[in-house]
Amino acid sequence: MRSVSQRWFSRSWADVSRLPKAVQAEFYPSLNEHVPKHAFPLQCESRVKVRWRCQSCSGQYDAPVHQRVANTAMCPRCMCSEPMLGQVAPVLAADFDEKANDRRLSSVRPTDRKTSCAWQCQQCGSGWRETALSRYERWQRTRHSECPSCETFRLSNGAESLADLPGLANELCITSSLEKEGGLRSLSVSSEQMLSWICSRCVYRFDASVCDRVRRGIGCPACQGKAVTDNTLLSVCRPDVFTEMVQVQTIAARRVASLTIASDTPVVFCCRTCMATYTMSVRSRCLYPVGEPACPSCRRSPLIVRERRLKRAKLTRLTKHRIVQQL
Repeated sequence: MRSVSQRWFSRSWADVSRLPKAVQAEFYPSLNEHVPKHAFPLQCESRVKVRWRCQSCSGQYDAPVHQRVANTAMCPRCMCSEPMLGQVAPVLAADFDEKANDRRLSSVRPTDRKTSCAWQCQQCGSGWRETALSRYERWQRTRHSECPSCETFRLSNGAESLADLPGLANELCITSSLEKEGGLRSLSVSSEQMLSWICSRCVYRFDASVCDRVRRGIGCPACQGKAVTDNTLLSVCRPDVFTEMVQVQTIAARRVASLTIASDTPVVFCCRTCMATYTMSVRSRCLYPVGEPACPSCRRSPLIVRERRLKRAKLTRLTKHRIVQQL
């Protein structure tokens, strides 16, 4: 049971109502009992150093209030472990709605699957909610950054059956039973019937429905890096990442050689620069280009931090310039 002083602290002292909602969510009174009571209520320009708890990884870190509000001080674990959405996909970051979200764009990672974010299309102005991981995977599959409304209009505008989409119909494996039913005219764009397809790029055979191909944008799993082929193996596509692997936590050692570049398996890597070990999924590690360090220790060095800030500022300027051009 808490003491009277602790109950008084959490009830009357910890006034953070004047801070942004995203910053309030990371403040916990039980972690800040050392903060003097005259520092409350906390203001956005306050220079008092308090302890925060990250909402993504639950890690704790110390930072002044004014730096946390300005996003110049954030969770070091999240900043060093994975790149942000604005770094790997600035075209998707342009649709991020800052007003409708309780978090900043600088804290959104492309592998975030827990919290759905609010997006607003720059083309038609429609808004929708979707996780950053779902949006990023859909962009990797189709290489189109439209909203669901624009994508549906682009894919199925004027098309009633699969015969109206000759590019997609060429990949379909037509069987004798399908020819008896009427051929391509009998398959509507909203059909959920499972069919066999052969990719026109890599000649990989897979099963999917017409609705999956047209409406949901599901393409060849081999081209997306999910199926185990010679073009998606980690040891073939990213040998630099494969040589840094030390230990696999969730799969057997005999399956290490079958890992693909889109695998979500957590793996222990060993940095070849400082020889420090760190844990990261294979998908997240492959987001870093060849030659760029992913080790948190190396990315905390002054030269790497300065270079990363310059790249982030350049991407921000390019994103703003694209938004201005679209308007």
